[in-house]
Amino acid sequence: MTTEENKEKYNITIEGFDIDYLTTQEESDPCSAHQFATMINIKKLFLPLLTAVLVIAGLGGCKTNDIENQAAQVNKESTATTENVEIKTIEPPEDGWTLEDLLSVTYIYGNQLTVPCTVGNLDSNFSLDTSNNLEFDDKTCSVFLNYKNMPISTINLDENKVTKINSNTKINKLVFSLSINNDNKNNIIINGIDFNCNKEQAVLKLGDSYEILNEYSIAYYYSTKNESNQNTVNRVLWLMFDESDNLVTIGILIND
Repeated sequence: MTTEENKEKYNITIEGFDIDYLTTQEESDPCSAHQFATMINIKKLFLPLLTAVLVIAGLGGCKTNDIENQAAQVNKESTATTENVEIKTIEPPEDGWTLEDLLSVTYIYGNQLTVPCTVGNLDSNFSLDTSNNLEFDDKTCSVFLNYKNMPISTINLDENKVTKINSNTKINKLVFSLSINNDNKNNIIINGIDFNCNKEQAVLKLGDSYEILNEYSIAYYYSTKNESNQNTVNRVLWLMFDESDNLVTIGILIND
């Protein structure tokens, strides 16, 4: 059992962020009582998302390591407001969805992401919950994105350690699901689609120029030419449907 003497708390201030990092693990104990309790508490929330996170990671050629259990919270101040937001839609671009096109019609609880997509550009109502995270190929990690202190998404960051996250850390991918928060149903909107849509409705509003990933998943993308004048597919949006073709997962691929 971990005693008070074994507890160490670190406070790191980086570019406007205060991170409290609490560790209770003894050197001789590979999994302390505190860590084990944390793992049990997040099991119901975390496991339904694990498959979705792994699929998204696979789109970028990543592999998973073990779950690290840490306790940290990233907060920031901002004067941005989300009230009276006008929801914009456009005709599906003929040449495919670029990231800029997609984000111009993407609304996350009334907020829009901007390019470059970094932690520092998130609205003040958002925060990162890094209590439990997945690390991928020593380059990225995935944590929970909270809105008003409630988890709404997993977020993949261009940093391999939570203690290195700062306002300039790039956001790679966001994965939204009703299993994380049922309020996502009406608050994640992309060109007019939300979790009330089925596959036919989604394709009607996003266009039929998509890539079929498997029986249940499709991806929207745009193509560019590489140095050999060959087409390169740049995926920006990943959608997963259930057996009844209802939309169940939305993945926004920002720096894929």
